[in-house]
Amino acid sequence: MDKSKKLAVVNAVLFVVFCSQTVTGLMLLVTGTETASLFHICNAGLLLVLFIFHLVLNWGWVKTLLAIKPAK
Repeated sequence: MDKSKKLAVVNAVLFVVFCSQTVTGLMLLVTGTETASLFHICNAGLLLVLFIFHLVLNWGWVKTLLAIKPAK
């Protein structure tokens, strides 16, 4: 699988997990149950892992962006 396909998959899954994190956070606020807390914490771990994959796949862009010197 080439880099652009990996990035497309990671971005799609990242979006779904981010939306799920929002929903579990709202569930936690409304219900306050231990189950909602467990889902929210597990989802946060998955979100962190996906964010790291996203960053690794985009590292070339990040380096290029940081290397640009501001105009005087």
